[in-house]
Amino acid sequence: MLGTLLGSFLTYSFQRMTLRRTLTENRNEKRREEFANAVATYASAATALRRAEYNRAKKRIERVADSEREEARQETYRLRAETQSAYYLVRLLANPDTDNNLLREAENVIERSRRITAGPKTIKDLDKRRDEATTALDRVVDMANGRLRAPSF
Repeated sequence: MLGTLLGSFLTYSFQRMTLRRTLTENRNEKRREEFANAVATYASAATALRRAEYNRAKKRIERVADSEREEARQETYRLRAETQSAYYLVRLLANPDTDNNLLREAENVIERSRRITAGPKTIKDLDKRRDEATTALDRVVDMANGRLRAPSF
């Protein structure tokens, strides 16, 4: 009888440990998926923002009519808010211990995108700023990719 009780207890203990491990793995996988989706949403919003900032600056340089420039300005404001919102979701899901560089670079993407509109007087300067924003976004995606491939999320 003592053997049966001991066997039941051991079975219960192992099942409980297995259940905890499974729950932890499921939670980590869900978190990984949420993080991947958040970064993808952020990258998409940042790409749209970069394009809108470029178009707005190009219209300014080419001296396009004010009404078209106003539309472009409003679109950049909308996309800035959308990108900032996507950034906050990434920040919410990021690990504060390991993702500081990724978050700093994500902020940098937004700032570099804003610089596209601010100041360039030639298309060449505009292209250079666009390329800098693109490179910064590529770094964010690469950092996120590395984080997602890490053995422990």
